Amino acid sequence: MTKIDQAPIVSSRQVTLIQQSFALVMQEKAELAEAANRHFLALAPSAGPLFQQENIVPRERLLNALAMIVRSVEDVDAFDAAAKKLALKRLGNGNAPDHAPLVAKASFLAMKDCLGTRFSDEAQIAWKTALDRFSPRVEEWMQKLAKENETLLSRN
Repeated sequence: MTKIDQAPIVSSRQVTLIQQSFALVMQEKAELAEAANRHFLALAPSAGPLFQQENIVPRERLLNALAMIVRSVEDVDAFDAAAKKLALKRLGNGNAPDHAPLVAKASFLAMKDCLGTRFSDEAQIAWKTALDRFSPRVEEWMQKLAKENETLLSRN
């Protein structure tokens, strides 16, 4: 597993834009979750049975994942710890590691849908930058943790 680059995740200006746009999207929780689910299923139709089993990914999960990014985007170590924590949660929910970039893309598209013109080009670049660093990290952690779990299970 690669060590996360120690350079800042995003600039201080981008941190502010991420925080501000997250505050806006929090006002549209239900719409965000619905749009994210729609986009995710369009990107990963094979995940349909997982969604049917749970009906719809609870908006709290999506908002918690986005909040993890918002809270950790200023600190590389916290960012990596958040990626690991989210990887554990996603594995527990039955998500595959290769879903991580699709969830990130679906979340981004959902924010664009919900915020419309309030989601400035600059804020979009900030979120895309953060998600482009976070998503691969989640995927790496999911792969590592799944492998560790397999190793433990094979010993029993």
